[in-house]
Amino acid sequence: VIDRLIDKGIIFVVCSGRQFSSEFKLFAPIKHKLLYITDGGTVVRTPKEILKTYPMDEDIWKGMCRMVRDELPACDYFAATPDFCFAEDGGSPVFHLLRDSYGFEMREIDDITRLDRNDIIKFTVFHPDKCEELCTPVFIPAWNKKAHLAAAGKEWVDCNAKGVSKWTALSYLIDRFDLLPDEVCCFGDNLNDIEMLQNAGISYAVTWNGSELSWKRYRNPRGCGISAFYRCLKKCYLLRVSYLLPTGFLLSNFHYFSALLTPHFIFSFQGIKKVPQSL
Repeated sequence: VIDRLIDKGIIFVVCSGRQFSSEFKLFAPIKHKLLYITDGGTVVRTPKEILKTYPMDEDIWKGMCRMVRDELPACDYFAATPDFCFAEDGGSPVFHLLRDSYGFEMREIDDITRLDRNDIIKFTVFHPDKCEELCTPVFIPAWNKKAHLAAAGKEWVDCNAKGVSKWTALSYLIDRFDLLPDEVCCFGDNLNDIEMLQNAGISYAVTWNGSELSWKRYRNPRGCGISAFYRCLKKCYLLRVSYLLPTGFLLSNFHYFSALLTPHFIFSFQGIKKVPQSL
């Protein structure tokens, strides 16, 4: 169904905190037809080339690393480049989680702070149950004026260059394709989606058990549930989206995909990893 939407002129963007290799694998059947915003908005790319990156200042991410070591011994961390991530313990839970479950490209290194690289685009703190809670007393106050920090679920606190978010990357594509924010439909279910949801012409905060985002708290996003996902994909195609949407209309999301079209509005929902063959 997504393939048919793309063929009808809709530009579809995968927009996630995930690494490119992970997004690329998730969308394998149509991976060469998509655009990608990865690592929380710090990388914009096609399947073949990087269009834009927003690297962090070296002193910032190395300082974050040292603070986690000293102040948050229960947490782990990693540093990301546009193509792979560095972590210090190849046997750690976060290393295996990122590599084996998320499909990240990982590199083990003895000491991240000894890296001499200018392409670190994200530093992430990890705890399996309460990362934001542990980071709130010291880490977040120390860095939230020097970098863009966003909690992503209970496990992660992602840190990007100051002023960089998913909306920053999406704005780059809006300018590149000569579109307006009103021609963009976004959806998300987490705190790191807020800026994107508030600025897009049409946006939906997906509500589900475990969702960090309550749509009622914010001005623009409408609320929706995940149970209508399959119905909405079918309806997209049946309603002849090429008639309802202008060519070049941009659909963006935080992880996966879908869009429900009615004669008056475009609703968007979070998708899931696999789409039944019956669709």
